[in-house]
Amino acid sequence: MDRLTGVLVLGFVAAGLLPGQSDLFEWSLSASIEAGQRVTAIAFSPDGSKGAIATASGTVQIFDPALRPPSLHLITQQKGRVVALHFTSDGSALMSAGEDGNVVISSLGGDGDRTVRAKGKLLSAALSRDGTLLATSAEDKSVIVWDIQSSRQIGQLQHKSNKPFVALGFGEKDLLLVGVSESGAICEWDVKTRALVRQMQDSEKTVHSASVGDSGNLLAIGTEFADFHKGPLDGLRGANPHDIYRENRIKVYDLNAGKVVKTFDGINGDIKSLALSADNRFVGFVRQVLKDSFLEVYDAQRGVEVASSHLPDTGTTVSFSHQGKWLGAATDRGDVMMWGVKGILIPVTPTDLGPGSRFTLMNPNSEPLVAPASPVVVAVMDFDANGSTEPGTTRAVADMVRTQIGEGKNVRIVERAGMEKIMKEQNFSVLDRVDPATAIRLGRLLGAGKMVFGSVSRLDTQYVISVRMVDVETGVIDGERAVSCKPCGASDLQEAIIVLKPVLVK
Repeated sequence: MDRLTGVLVLGFVAAGLLPGQSDLFEWSLSASIEAGQRVTAIAFSPDGSKGAIATASGTVQIFDPALRPPSLHLITQQKGRVVALHFTSDGSALMSAGEDGNVVISSLGGDGDRTVRAKGKLLSAALSRDGTLLATSAEDKSVIVWDIQSSRQIGQLQHKSNKPFVALGFGEKDLLLVGVSESGAICEWDVKTRALVRQMQDSEKTVHSASVGDSGNLLAIGTEFADFHKGPLDGLRGANPHDIYRENRIKVYDLNAGKVVKTFDGINGDIKSLALSADNRFVGFVRQVLKDSFLEVYDAQRGVEVASSHLPDTGTTVSFSHQGKWLGAATDRGDVMMWGVKGILIPVTPTDLGPGSRFTLMNPNSEPLVAPASPVVVAVMDFDANGSTEPGTTRAVADMVRTQIGEGKNVRIVERAGMEKIMKEQNFSVLDRVDPATAIRLGRLLGAGKMVFGSVSRLDTQYVISVRMVDVETGVIDGERAVSCKPCGASDLQEAIIVLKPVLVK
């Protein structure tokens, strides 16, 4: 028994995790390799017959996961750290992307290598399922698509993210490219036209890791957020530093619907790397708590942890094999571990994961509240604060609702500045603003056809956001929509608005 295997087995026995398993997921340590230096990426061929690792010095090696012990064979040597590693769909070649912009498609059958030379410092790269396209993201925030056959740039993709993209992945049938930025921007581009199809913003705005599922319709991200135990919610002035707490979460997005379908709260430690299993059922991730690293596996459908192991050093990366047989993880000092797994490849769709555990739409009517057939002007008033909700929070929620409704078809939003100007000229008070009859008069002065009112209610850890629309001409309430969030902090309210959007505006 070698040094690493002994450490892992002792760790499993001490934790009561040999073998670690649930009623659906089983795993056992199958093999270990000592790479001798920091491992930055792990990949498996589609049929699971080959594994590959890349290191901080640029070494790219392959091995047979079924051999005991596995032996490493050099495939290529990059000039610097490798940031991404992918096999082609037929397993005949291996793509390795170097931090310096050098991307090599190494043939495993002696047919010669291809090289793409990207500009700038690369952060991520992805290979299309048919093996014809390459996507790269760089530190300068650029995202570029390349034709592998000619090694030529096809085009640079436009986006509105203020931070570079830390993860890329091709969506279902290679029709879309998905990118996740450090600030939580989630972009989807049409691969053929290179047009930005959709850009979403995750509420946490700090993303450490991300993984696009093999099916291309799910995205998992590891996030971090800060909130207050108590004190003001609209700024740090007057807050005690001890009132601030930080929490890490994993969120699973349904890319078809553009919404979060599962959230794992309260994860202790930074989420260094994560991966979705081929059937979308399990999320494997490395978390770091001070000097300790752990490999965890969660069941994304049931929302529970099914396996956990202490790693011998700082974890760096994790990967599931496509055929559902292997789970690999690596560390800072070069320990590479392979677990044989069972229970993967039970097909799971985004719908099977169910709604996000914290968000519930409270109205049976699922039709959008704002869906005008012809152009209409909408004025959104600041929301009421109920319970222990801070006024600054309600103002922020009203702004978020204003932004979402403003994205609707045939809708023009009255800007806050325009409303405040009219209110000042007409001597409207704060009480006048929340009085429906007076507010409707304000709507007429603003030239609005519809007025939107709302409230944010808080009771302990539950928030409820209610939105209602009134016809300015008749004074009749057109409808009301609401979303509940529990457990919830102020930082979750943006995500609550995203959940509410489909029933808010068309």
